[in-house]
Amino acid sequence: MQFSVLAAVVVGVASIVLGFIWYGPLLFGKLWAKLIGFTDEDLKGGSPVMYLLPVVSGIVMGGVTSYLVLALGITAALDGIALGLLLGVGYVATSFATNYFFQRKNVRLFLLDAGYQVLNVVIAGLITTLVR
Repeated sequence: MQFSVLAAVVVGVASIVLGFIWYGPLLFGKLWAKLIGFTDEDLKGGSPVMYLLPVVSGIVMGGVTSYLVLALGITAALDGIALGLLLGVGYVATSFATNYFFQRKNVRLFLLDAGYQVLNVVIAGLITTLVR
């Protein structure tokens, strides 16, 4: 199995940066907190260890995406983006949809969370196409 370790690490870093922006105060942080029932007090503190899983997950996603990019012979950035969109919508968003709707979660929360994950995979497709 061949993949780019560098691309996987860059995807891991990009994933956590995107999460800080997406769920931060400038974009959807307040809406997300409201939709899951968190107060400002609930959001304070927290261990830095809780950010380890997203970084590790991003690195794994980057490795798998890099493998697919190499196995499929993808070299164009737009093709990497298309691969990310196919994986994001075809696997990630549909999996989220099944869980969120059976759990009777808010549709806006589904759109917010699935939107982040789809964009995350699209960025992974782009990065792994550009970084070899």
